[in-house]
Amino acid sequence: MRLLVCVLTLFLSGCASLYFQTLDEAPVVPVRSTSDWPWQEYWTGIVFNGEKIGFSNQQFVPDQGQYRISSEAALRIRFLMIDKEFAAISHDWVDEALQLKKFEYKYNIDNSQRLIKGHTDGGQLMLEVTSQDHVDSKVLQYSGELVPINAIYLYPVLHGLQVDKTYNFQIFDGESLAIHPVEQRIVAYQSSDLFTGKAFKVKTETMGLTTTTWIDVNGLPQFELSLRGTLISALEPEKYAKEYLTQAALSKSEHLLTYSLIPVANKIENPRDLQFMSAHISGMPETFEMMNTAQQQCNRETRGWLCKVSSDQYPADLAIDKESNLKSSFTINSNARQIKQLAEEITGPSKDADDQVSRILAWLDANIEKKVVDSFNSLDVLRQREAECQGHSMLFAALARNRGIPTRLVNGVVYSQEYDSFLYHTWVESYINGRWQAIDPTFGQRHADATHIVLIEGEDLAELTALLPLVGKLEIELD
Repeated sequence: MRLLVCVLTLFLSGCASLYFQTLDEAPVVPVRSTSDWPWQEYWTGIVFNGEKIGFSNQQFVPDQGQYRISSEAALRIRFLMIDKEFAAISHDWVDEALQLKKFEYKYNIDNSQRLIKGHTDGGQLMLEVTSQDHVDSKVLQYSGELVPINAIYLYPVLHGLQVDKTYNFQIFDGESLAIHPVEQRIVAYQSSDLFTGKAFKVKTETMGLTTTTWIDVNGLPQFELSLRGTLISALEPEKYAKEYLTQAALSKSEHLLTYSLIPVANKIENPRDLQFMSAHISGMPETFEMMNTAQQQCNRETRGWLCKVSSDQYPADLAIDKESNLKSSFTINSNARQIKQLAEEITGPSKDADDQVSRILAWLDANIEKKVVDSFNSLDVLRQREAECQGHSMLFAALARNRGIPTRLVNGVVYSQEYDSFLYHTWVESYINGRWQAIDPTFGQRHADATHIVLIEGEDLAELTALLPLVGKLEIELD
């Protein structure tokens, strides 16, 4: 089966339910055994916002008394006229019940690489993360079933494809380096013009997202929708799955930017100088809670939230744990040799936190180019000498924490005069002279302007997944 991207775009613009027919009777599918798995390999093509951007491949094979699940994914997208490349190769070893035993993942984003290895033992998951020559380790505690994320659609096949069946288990995700709960419901047996034959419709909820997948009686995922229909993957022959390389190289559409823009009716003149802003924010789930910070006060209203943002601070400072914002992490490598050496060079003999922050900002502005280049951590940014907003914030936080200045990453949206819209953005808050202060390393702002709206705090991907249900749905109206 080959995807016709332009047709799918129309299908998924709001009428997707018309293209799936629920059948009255579903076949009785026998419970599968890992020793007699119905397939060994399959390929899928991936479409985002109406354009083909990549492929994935998965294998399931016996390996020395266990079973190895090997996955490869490659994506190429265009953002701000720059080609961005993502690649992942992962190997998970599981037992006959798909329980995770050991793993090895290699991730590449633009020019940054990360290697993750680990194993499980008695309710503990031990992992080791290598980036350049720096190694960090961590132990995660868990109880109950734990399968790798690459086995998430093998689980219902192993335990039985049956309409109205619900499964609850946990997955380990190597990208977020975290364990997440999963709920899967088999809701119907359907046919469609979008895939060959008939398949079970499976809804999977994890990490704040709902994904719908159609799995046939042989356990093959025929078709999948996520991110409210903007992300699609479908079973394809290997030849077609890999054709994205040529297509993406010729693509001129900036589908990432188009999807994430939040336009507003009222234009803001000179946004980098704005000292106060009042904004009505809607489109997030009912359970989402807006944050209050030293620069931002939000209150729930009928249509969402009303947030008032100041470039200075509100009188009531917040009690934020300073010690946790001094620690080194997988993302903020503040205890790394290279970071310590650079922090000493930048700040010199200065012991004043305010002066140290100003020196770090000046160094970043002079030495780290502002480009749409992703990084896994602060060491990648230091090596590449170029980064987007998150990279600038990661390196700033690493240098500040090394100097004993509590610093946390905050994520939200900021107004762009170029697009007359709000864009997703990352900046920092540092504890200086007895209060938390918003600083934007990307813009070189010692005091971030009032168009910065904080949505969540977090530096690790596991924390940033809270943004996923918001992208493409937020609306902002300015007073």
